[in-house]
Amino acid sequence: MTTSMNLAGDPNPPMSHGGATRHSVIERANKAIDDVVDRLIRLHYDVYGAYRVADDRIHDPDALAHLSSLEAEHAHSLRELQEYVRAHGRNPPDNGDYRALWTRGRVHLGRLRGLRGIVKALARNEETIHRAYRRSVSQHGIPAELRAMLTTGLEVEREHVAHLGQTLY
Repeated sequence: MTTSMNLAGDPNPPMSHGGATRHSVIERANKAIDDVVDRLIRLHYDVYGAYRVADDRIHDPDALAHLSSLEAEHAHSLRELQEYVRAHGRNPPDNGDYRALWTRGRVHLGRLRGLRGIVKALARNEETIHRAYRRSVSQHGIPAELRAMLTTGLEVEREHVAHLGQTLY
């Protein structure tokens, strides 16, 4: 069993409290925090993949450069979250999940409306990951180090949403 990464283990024997041991309560809390981080990692893979799809469909060099910078920020956030997970004794997810079909599908559908449609699709994807960060930051029991990382990520995603929402190519 891998060591969960967030709450310090108690060297005292587990105490029963309402049918649950202290150890099981800590394990559940750690599992919830692990799930938060894993979900964000998977979302970053999904959104990053959507940007990769968009890169192949955009021919405007200015728009491509702009969107590539947002893509690079997702890659950076992904690496930071992966490093955090590894530093706490777990292996991070190495791919997205079923949402990839939706995030990439939005871009494929958006291209039917041209560059503007692609940008709107990417903006919707940014809104999705922004909501996930907002929920994560407000989750009870998040360690200070992780909360700081999530707060920074929330701010970055807020900027992405605002910027893409204002962008009219």
